[in-house]
Amino acid sequence: MKPISDITEADIARQTTDKVFQRGVDYYEDGAVLSVVRRGGLIQAEVEGSEDEPYLISVTLGKKGVTAAECTCPYGQEWGGWCKHIVATLLFCLNNAGEVEERPALKTLLEGLNRDQLQALVEQVAADNLQLVEEIAEHALRLKKR
Repeated sequence: MKPISDITEADIARQTTDKVFQRGVDYYEDGAVLSVVRRGGLIQAEVEGSEDEPYLISVTLGKKGVTAAECTCPYGQEWGGWCKHIVATLLFCLNNAGEVEERPALKTLLEGLNRDQLQALVEQVAADNLQLVEEIAEHALRLKKR
C-alpha cells in the first residue's frame, strides 16, 4: 500500500481526545481491525466493536492527509469526530501497510462503461437495497436541479 500521505500517530492523536486515542490503540493492538481495503484515496475498514456486526469505517485521503473520516458507531454519529475505530484503522494502515488490500478506485472501474451499462449497474446494485435506492434518488434529484 502506498503511504497514507504524511500522516503520523501524532496527527491521529490530534484529531481526538487522549482517552479515545488510547482506546483506539488498544483496539488496534487487540486485533479488532478485521479488514482494510484501499481504493485510491478511499480507505474502508471493518472494526470489531460492542455490537454483533463490525463497524464500518470510511477514510478519505487528500494531498495533505485525511480529509474526512466516518464510522457507523454511535460515537461518530452522535458526537462527531474521530472515534476509537477510526484511530485503530489508521494505526493499522500506518503499521501494517502490506496487509491493506489494494483495489482499483471506483472511478477507474467505471471509466470504460457506457450510459446503458452504468444505468443497468446502478439498477442492479440498488434492486434489493431500499436505503440505497433512496440515496440514489436524492442525488439524482439534486443533479437534475442544477
